[in-house]
Amino acid sequence: MKSLKNNQKGTTAVELALVLPVLLTLIFGMIELSLFFFNKHILANAAGEGARAGSIIRAVEKDGSIVSSDEDKRIKDKVKLYAKGHLVTFDNEVFDDDNIAIFPPAPDRDTFFFGDDLEVKVEYEYKFLYLDPLLGPITIKASANMRME
Repeated sequence: MKSLKNNQKGTTAVELALVLPVLLTLIFGMIELSLFFFNKHILANAAGEGARAGSIIRAVEKDGSIVSSDEDKRIKDKVKLYAKGHLVTFDNEVFDDDNIAIFPPAPDRDTFFFGDDLEVKVEYEYKFLYLDPLLGPITIKASANMRME
């Protein structure tokens, strides 16, 4: 009868059971962190698109008032359109207007002149698939500044 000390049956399965969770965590962790940084880049671009949309010359009446009263909506729509088209997410969470802030606020922008700054800030709560129990959701923040043209 063979002694149990020299019996090697099943050692490979035990080693695989010990190493596989660590290996899978490393692989999926790299993939998810790559997606996180990709989405951070997308939000920075979305903020830039919104800032660009808000910084271009607007139609002005003869008395100097701005024709378009829904400028904030136009900026936010531009940001949402870019973000929805490019973000890589695994849930159906809607990217809404509460995630977008425009500085200075709309009433203060009526007196903007060429060269003044417009800032668009965007926030998005990113939820991981595999790393969520370890890291939880993380808020991605991005902002963009443009000078008025």
